Formats: sequence, C-alpha cells, structure tokens
Amino acid sequence: VTSIIFGGVLIATSSIWEQPLGDWAIFASIALGVIFVLLGIVFIATKSNAGLYVTDNRVYGKTLLGKRVDIPLDSISAVSLTLFLFWGVSVSSSSGRISFFFLENRDAIYNALSKLLIERQQTKKGQFAKSVTDEIKQYKELLDMGIITQEEFDVKKRQLLGF
Repeated sequence: VTSIIFGGVLIATSSIWEQPLGDWAIFASIALGVIFVLLGIVFIATKSNAGLYVTDNRVYGKTLLGKRVDIPLDSISAVSLTLFLFWGVSVSSSSGRISFFFLENRDAIYNALSKLLIERQQTKKGQFAKSVTDEIKQYKELLDMGIITQEEFDVKKRQLLGF
C-alpha cells in the first residue's frame, strides 16, 4: 500500500520537479510513480488469497479479483500455463477460460491437472471400448440363440464398430 501511495505522490507532484530539474523530470517522475503504483498492485495481488486447488473430481479456488470458482473435472477441456505479465494457470471449460495468477506452485498444479485430464480421457476410451465389446457379445448370444440372423448380427456389429 505504501508503494501505491508513494507512486501517487510522485505522479501528483511531477510538475514541482520541472523547475529545479527541467522538462525530463516531469516524465521521469510520472514514470517512476506509475512503476511504484504497479509494484504496489502486484504486491497486494500476490498477498491476496487467490489460489487454485485440484482434487480428483474438481478444480476450485479464487481468481485474482476474488471470484470463487468451482469446476468439475469432467467439464474441463484444456489447461495451459499463462506467461503474460503474471505467471499462472488457465483452465478452459464449456463456460469459458478462467486464469489463476501468482501461483507459487503453478508448475505442479499444471502437471497434476494435465495428468488427471489424460487419465480421464483414457478411462472414458476404455469404458467405451468395453461397452462396445459387451454389446457385440450380447448380439452374438442372440445370434447363437437364433433370435437374430447372421445378416442382422453383421449389420449391428459394423454399426457398433463404426464401419
């Protein structure tokens, strides 16, 4: 907060420095003031309670501006590292992209979240393959019992396998 106040004072008093130091002093004073204000904002933001937490089922936390976020892992479509000005992690879902900044352990969060997303995708693919196999087995039983013809079985099998 002191940095923001000091920066504001530098900006407000920039015209005072013109007389003793010359024209460049106004610009230097304003530039220094802006730098101090920005440093103060960054310091406050890093000390805020913004954060990101990852569990096996969801991602939750607070954004830089204090907005509470709770996203089920199944609805997350992508995760990325943010490099613009403030280091953090961005999470994308069908409702949009949310970025979390000033994360001390951003690489660990990114790696854990990426791993969970890959595991979810592989599990879903495995479940799909298993369900298709089970359905084909059920149709084969119907064929063996004489309830459906070989032609009906072949058509259904092609449909299930996507041919």
